[in-house]
Amino acid sequence: MDFIKQLGEIAFGTRLKLLTERFMQDGAKIYRSQNIDFEPRCFTMFYLLSKRSPLSISEITSELGFTQPAVTQIANILAEKRLVKIVKDKYDTRKRMLSLSPKGEALLPVLEPVWEGFREAVTELFNETGFDMLLVMEKIEKALDSKDMFSRVTEKTAQKAEAGNLAPVQ
Repeated sequence: MDFIKQLGEIAFGTRLKLLTERFMQDGAKIYRSQNIDFEPRCFTMFYLLSKRSPLSISEITSELGFTQPAVTQIANILAEKRLVKIVKDKYDTRKRMLSLSPKGEALLPVLEPVWEGFREAVTELFNETGFDMLLVMEKIEKALDSKDMFSRVTEKTAQKAEAGNLAPVQ
């Protein structure tokens, strides 16, 4: 990890991924310690379905910003655990509609206090940093919406190539 820290900005994505993995691993430990058969990566979809359902795969994809294969994979995990039910839309049989199953509904009151604990712990963690981390993330997301990393890096390497410092990106 020291090597990655030494890399600075160039390893920002790697550090975010490692941080995410730490959150997910600790989340999994918390669920196991509470004897709850639930996976952290299923949280956002399960939570969305607890608030608004039924929803189609494409509606979930749009709402969460996940890829369709990722949504399908999580939907399959939740269906395998019998936490969601998947039914064909009555108007368009190609469309699959997801909603919480009775087992999923019964699990909600067990999960909610754990989720509240997560929220409080993350708030405490962010407060310890002295930064409004959600605001920082929002600013990064907004900046990437206006110009993605591909464009930024391509522009920088093209500038270096024009200056004779680097071969152009193909």
